[in-house]
Amino acid sequence: MPRKPANVTPSLLPESTALQPLAECMRPRRLEQMVGQRRLLAPDAPLRQALEAGKVYSMVLWGPPGCGKTTLARLVAHYAEAE
Repeated sequence: MPRKPANVTPSLLPESTALQPLAECMRPRRLEQMVGQRRLLAPDAPLRQALEAGKVYSMVLWGPPGCGKTTLARLVAHYAEAE
């Protein structure tokens, strides 16, 4: 039986995500996991209500790198069942 090298640490992530970039592994999968953007995603915010009702509309997401545009777009696609 082959031995593992002593300096190898077992992965903390599932095998399916082990080869993905860390940012992709940590990306929120639900609105509740999204950090920031409270004005857009608060329970009483129009965008949140539209997403939960399945009534998604066209929008332009604009902002600096790292503010959550891609994550929000993926969540919108998920809630619209358009993945």
